[in-house]
Amino acid sequence: MSIVRNLSDLAQEIGEELQSRRSVLDAELLRVEAHAREIRAELGSMDLARERLSSFQVQIGEQYQCPNCWVRDEAQSVLVPIPSDAKDDYFRCETCGCEALIDWSDSDGSAI
Repeated sequence: MSIVRNLSDLAQEIGEELQSRRSVLDAELLRVEAHAREIRAELGSMDLARERLSSFQVQIGEQYQCPNCWVRDEAQSVLVPIPSDAKDDYFRCETCGCEALIDWSDSDGSAI
């Protein structure tokens, strides 16, 4: 076989190898771009959470509100007291299950 033929065959093999690698990289790029979109959406959600935090109302009427539901989803959900023998008060959100411990050791004992 001639040098020309050998080098042409080698060039063909290299071209096929690179084309195969391109398919893998194209798929990887699609995966990375999808992940980047997910991250951008999560960052946008975090920006909204920061805005919602500034408007959080601890209490609406006689009911305490779940900070998790409000900050994450802008949803008003009631915190329900959990019976406890401890000095501290426990509350649980019936919507998301978030639990809040009210530690009275740093307080004068008044509710709000």
